[in-house]
Order: sequence, then structure tokens, then C-alpha cells
Amino acid sequence: LLDHANIVPVFAVGEHGGLPYFTMKLMAGSLTSRVASLVADPRAAVRIVVAIARAVQHAHALGILHRDL
Repeated sequence: LLDHANIVPVFAVGEHGGLPYFTMKLMAGSLTSRVASLVADPRAAVRIVVAIARAVQHAHALGILHRDL
């Protein structure tokens, strides 16, 4: 359903022992690890924000709302 280069795919959603779970593709690194370099390069920060905004818009266009942004 969600097929976008900047959205991490979810492989499975379920419940085990009464607790919900989901599995998703393992991604190397994190946005947090790049904060210092982004402060020094505002244009790079803007490019990342634009990529995130486009990915969220794609999800919204499909009726999917990400509640943790």
C-alpha cells in the first residue's frame, strides 16, 4: 500500500501474548545522529525536511495518518 522511497516499509503487524507488535525494514543510522551536521548545513536540513514532508503527504493522500510526528 505505502510504496515511497522515504517511507520505511512495514512487513507485518500482529499480536503476541496480548501485546501488539509490528516489524519493519531495518534502516542504518538515524536522523538524530545527523543533527550536528545539519546545523552546520541548513540547505541539507531543508532537503531532509522537504523529503519528510513529501513522504507524509504521500501517506496522507492514501488516507494514512502518522500519529507520532
